[in-house]
Amino acid sequence: MLLQLQGHLTELGVRWYAGDTAVVDELLQLYCVEKDRSAALRASKGEGNG
Repeated sequence: MLLQLQGHLTELGVRWYAGDTAVVDELLQLYCVEKDRSAALRASKGEGNG
């Protein structure tokens, strides 16, 4: 489980520093952090359930 977390954090760092800010939301969704708030934000921006 820790190896999986390490992999996710590595991907977060790589993508973040490459300019992909959406990776933060993806990581938070993956770990079910503020899931309702994320869905509400996407809905207010007119995005799908993606």
